[in-house]
Parts: sequence; structure tokens; C-alpha cells
Amino acid sequence: MKQLFPILLSFILPFGASAQNFYVSTFQNEIFQLTADTAMELIVTVDGEEGLLYDIAISSDGTFYGMYDSKLIEIDREDGTRTVLASLPSARSAYTSLVCNGQGELFFIDNATEELYTYSIADESLEKIAFLGLNTPGDLTFFRGNLIFPSYPYIWAFHLEEQSLTPIFCLPDVNSVIWGLANDFDACDENRILAANFMGEIWEINFEDDAIVNLGGNEREATLYGMASSNEHFAYDCSFRFEEVDCSIMTNVSNPAADLDKGLTLYPNPTHDLLSINSTQAIDKLELYNSAGQLLTAVDSPEDNISLSGLEPGVYICKCHLGNQVVCKRIIKL
Repeated sequence: MKQLFPILLSFILPFGASAQNFYVSTFQNEIFQLTADTAMELIVTVDGEEGLLYDIAISSDGTFYGMYDSKLIEIDREDGTRTVLASLPSARSAYTSLVCNGQGELFFIDNATEELYTYSIADESLEKIAFLGLNTPGDLTFFRGNLIFPSYPYIWAFHLEEQSLTPIFCLPDVNSVIWGLANDFDACDENRILAANFMGEIWEINFEDDAIVNLGGNEREATLYGMASSNEHFAYDCSFRFEEVDCSIMTNVSNPAADLDKGLTLYPNPTHDLLSINSTQAIDKLELYNSAGQLLTAVDSPEDNISLSGLEPGVYICKCHLGNQVVCKRIIKL
């Protein structure tokens, strides 16, 4: 077991040409291509005002797919119209992840049941692959024959052949809420992993050097939901067994924001109504924002729980002010 403390590099680095293989989706149901100069080029806006596009995936033939509320959809790249492939069993917002392999299978996690599923596009069939015992606030991608996804404080790897689950990377607090995740594949041992956090920043994760590098915020200051690459499906056919990492060393490092993040728990998440608050430090103010970034409510010195019963199902941001620090959590209302 390795003990890791990831190096967080906050200086800005250029994307490089490979950024053009990456695509992101936003709260406004837009799909953008990332370009080499860190700009975003609009590809298409997905039709529909009543739902949210939580994630995107790209098949080997270049077709775009999406997780639209609790529906798997195919997206017309020309005009943004959507075709429903399947309606999923759990409630809206229980699904935030999606990736496609080279065989035309869509992989996603049901956050309500903590199960991994595949959907065969050709056979129109849904199959449960494994019980993970974990959910994710964000995305998943293929990496060296594994399916990787964030679930704080780790990035986890699910070995597709052995169906084993291993923590492979320690997340620092600033990236604890990763929403988008994608892999620019070159060879089985040459991959570039990008991630998008809740602030709309894009980061590069280097597993070999245990480092996260800030590539900069997106030019539109958009909240990024999902991420995909046009070639990540190739990594499905690789095979690698990761060594388990130990993040306990992180508790010995003085980092006030990280300490606050680990000392603040909001549960259950996802939730149908009451959201319980457990914090090692008094919360001065709690603010709740919707997916469009609008402030819904602000509560000074909140009690042990808050009610979300009056809110529509969806994803919300809970911003907690603790002294001079701010901790943000992504909340799913079922």
C-alpha cells in the first residue's frame, strides 16, 4: 500500500493540442469542445428545457450520448435533438456519470443503489454489472482497463476483468467535488486525464507523479457538468492492476480547508427531504444554490438539519461558511 499526498500545482499550464479531443457539458445543456488555447467552442445545445444533461459520452463512431435526468439519450450533433434510448429505474438526479466503450456499451453508476450498470446500444438491454458500495458526485472514464471515478477522498478504480475496487488517488480538498472526468488515450501506458470541478476549473491529474495541475478556468465561467473524450473508449481494452493508496498521511498535513472539508458531512446524499448536518466547526452561514447558480436560500447558524422538501428533484450546491473558509458540497435531491 502506498501512502500518498497529492501535489497541488496552482499555476496555469496550457492545454496543448490534445485538448481538442475533450468535450464538456454545462448546466445550460450545452456541449463544448475544449481547444488548445483553453477556449470552449460550442458544438450543440441539447433540446429540452425541463431537464438537465448530467453527463455525456462519445462512441467509437463519434456519436454523442447523454445522461439526461434519469434517461439515456442519443444526441443529434447537428441540431441537438435527443432520442430516448432507455428510462432508468431510480429517480431523477441519481445518475451523474456516463462513458462508452468501443463495443457500444454505456457504463454508469446508479447513485441511489450504488450499483454499476451497462446499457448495450445495439441490443437495447440494461445489465447490472456490480454493487460498488460507493456513489459519485460526478463522472467516470476508462483508464488502463479500469473504470475510474471520484468518491471523496479518493479516485477509485474498478478493474473490469476482476471486478475489484481499489482506491488509486488521494483528492485534495479543492478538488473534492469532481464533476467531469475524461481520458485522452494515446496508448495503454500513455493517458491524459482531465477533470472539471464544481467551480468550472479544469485540472489535469497525473497518477504517476501524484499531482493535480490547474489548467485554468473556462473562458465562459460556465459550471461544467460532464466531460468526455473522443478516444477514451480505447482504454477499455487495456489491463492494469493498480496498487492501493493510503490517504491517511493527509491528516498529518496542516491544511485548514482540507480539515474543514473532512469535518463537514451532509447526509443522506442523495436525499428525498431532510439533509442532516454534521460539522466539527460551527457553520456561520449555509447557502443553497440551484443548478443555474441562483441563490435559493441562506441560513445563518443552521441547526442539525435543513428541509429540501420544497425543492424540485435535481442537483444543488450547498455552500457552508466556516470562519474565513468556505466549503462547497454537491447535493442531490431525489
